[in-house]
Amino acid sequence: MKTNVSKRIILIICVVAILFVGCSKSGISMNYVKTPDKIYLTGDLHRQEIIELNKKYEETKDYNEKQKILQEIAQLEVRSTVMIDDKVFINKFLNYIHNSKGKDENIILDRWSKDYYSMQFVYNGLKTMDENKLKEGYMITNINIYNGYALFPKYDKTSNSNITFISVKLSDSMMNYLKDYYKSKAK
Repeated sequence: MKTNVSKRIILIICVVAILFVGCSKSGISMNYVKTPDKIYLTGDLHRQEIIELNKKYEETKDYNEKQKILQEIAQLEVRSTVMIDDKVFINKFLNYIHNSKGKDENIILDRWSKDYYSMQFVYNGLKTMDENKLKEGYMITNINIYNGYALFPKYDKTSNSNITFISVKLSDSMMNYLKDYYKSKAK
């Protein structure tokens, strides 16, 4: 009898401890980031030209002219994109993300903001994800960097657009390095 009571007390203590530890953690753990094979960074090098071309595209009625404008925009986007080949920075960035706590946010991005960058993670052999992987929301292929925050798209069936963002505040040194790296590599 005493043994059963002792076992129950230990079990209750274990359950309470597990619940307490689980509830005391704040934020969303970011330790799911898989190391990509390549990372591309798009910034604001040709942003103003692209804005002007987008306006011109909206005003144009001729189909062939619209196609030419789209081609110009695509070329500018390509020239605005650089590959990050600094392995030390990539590891530092990913470790920073791994050790961070994110917040689930419903954000509307302003891609035309001066402080907007986009990182594309490329994984060799990545195939289309099934809905279960999307529900986890943990396969990162794109990070938006906006006003000092890294924003990860996350599948969310309850959102109007089915997407919310997990945001992680980046350090000033990380943001400065990213901006300087982009400026040194962009054409």
